[in-house]
Amino acid sequence: MNQNAWIDLILRTSQGGPSGIVFGNTRFSEPTQFSSILQPLGGGLYAILVPDSTAKPRPFRVVYFGQAGKLNDRVTRGHEKYQDWLHEADSISNLHVSFHTMPGDEGERRSVEQKLIEQYQPACNTVHNDREDLSRRFYRIAAEMALATEVLICPQR
Repeated sequence: MNQNAWIDLILRTSQGGPSGIVFGNTRFSEPTQFSSILQPLGGGLYAILVPDSTAKPRPFRVVYFGQAGKLNDRVTRGHEKYQDWLHEADSISNLHVSFHTMPGDEGERRSVEQKLIEQYQPACNTVHNDREDLSRRFYRIAAEMALATEVLICPQR
């Protein structure tokens, strides 16, 4: 059985119905510990998850959404956000991953990825974090400029 067939098998329960975890309108595979994953060979989306008892309907919180043309090359310990994922998970045993196979057009994968990031705002996605960082930096710089202007215009006597 190849890896893609194995992932498809994970997506089915013994009664033949779908299992897994749904984000937005996209069904991902059942969450699996990161340390024991067998990734699909093709393209698709992936969700990095950590246990969270307050999350509904499943006790997992997504910390990162990504997409790749070759999931097995991208979802690795060499990923540029891997250390951030570990920080969110507190340990490798708390780090989980789910897949949604989606071969074909990268533009379509990116579109779905972007919608999921906007909806869930995962802690480790730079699209979300960069927006927050820029906003904070803007207000900090504006405050510093206002203070500097005040000092220049009204120096202490």
